[in-house]
Amino acid sequence: MELIKIFVSYSHEDTDFAIRFSDNLSAAQIDFFMDSRIEYGEHFVKKIEEAIKQASHFVCLISKASLRSPWVQYEINLAKQYGITVIPILLESGIHLEPTFDSKIQNIRIYNHNLSDDKLWEILIKAKMFDGGIVPVGLFRKYKQCFPNEFFASELLTHPVFFRREGEKLIIRINRAGVKYVVISNEGKTHLCERFVSPKRAKLIDLDRRILDFMRAPNEHNSPEITTTDLPLRWASGGVLSIVNHNGRLWAPLFFRDVPPYGWNLSLGATERYFNSQGREIDDQDYSLEKELTYPWKFILREFLEETLVLDKEPQLCGKSKWLGFNFTPQANIEVQSNQAQRFAENNLKLRQNQDGLNILYFPQEIDITIHEPTTFRLEIIGDSHAAPSPGVWDVLVTINPVELGIEVIKVFEYDLPSEHCILDGEVYQIKNHPEIVRMPIGLLSLEYLYRNFGKPDYQLKFNEEDVHPSIEADTLKEDDIYVFRWDFDQRARVWGRNEATDWEKERYAEWSEFEAAFHNGFKGNKSAFPNIFTPATAKVINLFFNCCKRGKDIAAQFKSDK
Repeated sequence: MELIKIFVSYSHEDTDFAIRFSDNLSAAQIDFFMDSRIEYGEHFVKKIEEAIKQASHFVCLISKASLRSPWVQYEINLAKQYGITVIPILLESGIHLEPTFDSKIQNIRIYNHNLSDDKLWEILIKAKMFDGGIVPVGLFRKYKQCFPNEFFASELLTHPVFFRREGEKLIIRINRAGVKYVVISNEGKTHLCERFVSPKRAKLIDLDRRILDFMRAPNEHNSPEITTTDLPLRWASGGVLSIVNHNGRLWAPLFFRDVPPYGWNLSLGATERYFNSQGREIDDQDYSLEKELTYPWKFILREFLEETLVLDKEPQLCGKSKWLGFNFTPQANIEVQSNQAQRFAENNLKLRQNQDGLNILYFPQEIDITIHEPTTFRLEIIGDSHAAPSPGVWDVLVTINPVELGIEVIKVFEYDLPSEHCILDGEVYQIKNHPEIVRMPIGLLSLEYLYRNFGKPDYQLKFNEEDVHPSIEADTLKEDDIYVFRWDFDQRARVWGRNEATDWEKERYAEWSEFEAAFHNGFKGNKSAFPNIFTPATAKVINLFFNCCKRGKDIAAQFKSDK
């Protein structure tokens, strides 16, 4: 499975530099092809044609000699024929490039043949080689700056996911050894789904069903085979399924996701790198991507604490409200995550004041959290070929999602939410060093509704086989099924209506527009107008909660007895 493979075209008069260039690619674990790899006795022209056809990128080392070379011109023409962008690297001054080359990347020059690591990174990034959202892991680990459009950092596993039964426990082992690529954006996720899922969607939907059946059945020992050679699963992602006690009933706070896959979604997110104010990666004992990849508890808590912002009342432009922090102690040692969340909260308060005109004060550790256990799953993670498995992460829900190429690790929290309290979306994107508040609307969905739609032991997701990122449709919502907090919805409308949207908001809200009318009608009293679609991962997590988590089983039993 090679997602990035560079064909290097050059004149043999420039062989010394071409070898140095290829050595740097090897050091960054970037796959490449040069004609020096053709063995004696192999058909030279055929091997060149095959290599160009299989390449994802075509790099041409431009010199006066290469411009005279009929072979180099032949290779360029083949690349154009196969629709591969030709990336020129100029080795000499005074060279005029023909329109063969993409004008956006004509300014890559190495006149003194200086090819340090930094120069190689500059070349590859300037050539927009990673705008597709997939980066070779070697380069990713070496390059300590934020890549263009980098929002998260998920590895693509090369080893199959391993299952085994120990009594009623299902052991799920993730082996991170030999990872070659990192996905850093939604564009990368889409590219992977188009390449690996679309051609065999029906088979993967069947695999998805068999995995869910296996995970719910404590007496089932014949695990489905997940071959990651053909199915590069993303590691790691996850978050929290929150259960809130609100007005005497149980609800789940869900975010309405306005990018594919659309729909009501848990507080989920992927592992990511930490950067300082200068944009350099932080890699210390407490803050590192490696820590998150090996200990899911870290990114699970980060996602929950950063995205779930509970206020003591609905915010108002002319009033004051309190931002209420969570209290986990003495159940969990989360000092690092709590400190990190407080810094994030302080920054977010400033953003909300500057961008939304809100005056919010921060009150830490005001809401007591219950962490529910046990579940029937145990997660084990191997960091590399020499490391022992990390301590087992018990009491989580784990979903394997072949149709989305994802793995989600979920904890279940429960807390009280008084009737006057409000939840805001705390997610913030850094767009070209400018923070953007996402403002996804948040709704409380009743557990009765979620159980009716997704909780039954034999439930299976109904995918639309035509969509690259399918949503899951549920029953039409009724009066007692949903309550939606208004602020973020209204603020989106204010920003858009005053024509104050940033470029990022304009792009994001363009997709939101098709859902805006449904929310507007729902707020006017017709709750059946609220969207009744869910992300596949959320539907699956809810099903596992009712069937594989003690708290969920107890709630399901109560619903059955109430009938």
